[in-house]
Amino acid sequence: MLKVLNINKFIKDNNILEVSNRNSFDREGNPTNDGLYSNIIFGTTSDEMGKIFGYINLNGNVLHPSIFNSLSKLSTVFKKIVFNEKKYILQLGELIEDEKGNSGLGWLFNNWTKIDFSKFAKDNNSAMVEFITNTPRNELFVSKYIVVPPKFRMYTEEHGRTIEDELTMLYKNVLSLTNVGQLETGLMQAVLKNSNKDLEIQKAVNTLYDYFLQKLEKKEGQFRSTLISKRIDNNVRLVANARPDIPFNCAGLPWHVLLNVFDAFIIGSLNKNIFSKDFAKELGISSFSPSKLGTHFDYIFRNVDTYTNANPGKRELWVQLLKEMFEWHPELKVLLKRDPAWDSGSYHALFPIIIPTNAFHIVVNSLLYKPLGGDSFNSNNIVFEKDNVIISNDKGTLSTQSDSSYYLKSLNYYYKEI
Repeated sequence: MLKVLNINKFIKDNNILEVSNRNSFDREGNPTNDGLYSNIIFGTTSDEMGKIFGYINLNGNVLHPSIFNSLSKLSTVFKKIVFNEKKYILQLGELIEDEKGNSGLGWLFNNWTKIDFSKFAKDNNSAMVEFITNTPRNELFVSKYIVVPPKFRMYTEEHGRTIEDELTMLYKNVLSLTNVGQLETGLMQAVLKNSNKDLEIQKAVNTLYDYFLQKLEKKEGQFRSTLISKRIDNNVRLVANARPDIPFNCAGLPWHVLLNVFDAFIIGSLNKNIFSKDFAKELGISSFSPSKLGTHFDYIFRNVDTYTNANPGKRELWVQLLKEMFEWHPELKVLLKRDPAWDSGSYHALFPIIIPTNAFHIVVNSLLYKPLGGDSFNSNNIVFEKDNVIISNDKGTLSTQSDSSYYLKSLNYYYKEI
């Protein structure tokens, strides 16, 4: 079932305040009261700045980006109208191309309820046509646009300059179009005043929408990566990858995953101050209680890209802290188990190797790949040569078998050693 957020209702129900200033900071470097990092709009605490939204008044009506995409697939006619490529008239609910007609977002909005969308219905789009027909116009067109909390679009300081992230800059672009008078140059003001501002705003919100889709979709996106790396009681679910250079008794896991799997050991080590380097001070967590440290680790885990982008250099500190901890405590192991497991013996306790990237997978020796859930031995290291090779059966038992399909040439020296 298709559904779009009723933005006006969302704003009213949550008492969301308006962002109206494209200048995020004043001359003293403080957040402006009506800007994208405003303490008045988004709050001052870390918790507030991760939950409170803002909104931008578009000063007009544009199609919700998802509806724009759906209409474009329904018929090229709607895209031509929005982009003023062709002019149309309405006859008995049907859109007919006519040079004496009209086009543009304003015309489409005003005539929306007169259009007979059933004329565009086909077997593969009947649900979309029904949705467009039965949904109120003020939900399909938007006059306001939601701004996500600052915690998910952090800025950084470099050489005395404030560097805002890509998402914030996209919001600033929308603000520039909706508040032409704030633009710094008269030339840009003149250009926008003489252009189709509604169309430019439509393009800008479409770009914002596409940005979110890119961040949310696929395995690296927020939804799937969060599900893949779900953490409950020092457990994580990750994708297993094979790599021949990983020793048999080791497993490579992302730093932010290890940070949470071994959170109790890290917190205890920091409190006892067993490290020669004052990591806590450099990481800005000296005053954190154990409970707050756990919450901080969880935030890093679930927002690792945002955290590393906003805190340059801190990832390297965490990696060094983990490295020293594992050197200090070689008895620490990670327990890898296939989900669902074939039997109670399909697990491996391995020494952790730190992956210093924001990946969401574990890397194990290729011979452990299949019993840990890999579909096959296939990887970039495979060549097809007939030889006696050591493979593992479905219960993880190593055996020798003559096979031409699963020979990993780069592991040949391992096989000989065994």
